[in-house]
Amino acid sequence: MVWERQDQQRPSRIRFTIPGCGLKDRVHWTFLQERLVKVMKLFAVVLSPEIHASVSAGKRLAQVA
Repeated sequence: MVWERQDQQRPSRIRFTIPGCGLKDRVHWTFLQERLVKVMKLFAVVLSPEIHASVSAGKRLAQVA
């Protein structure tokens, strides 16, 4: 997984490549889907603390305003 930080633009990119597979390669779709689901679950675990902190901070700001 690669984070491509875009300092001159607002969005950054997160890219994940599975060697030997592609969306047009229907023979490997099952493998590709299973791998992508596994990676997205890991991604969610890694980002979960940041997301919860951001949501909590937003709630605190709303209470102050």
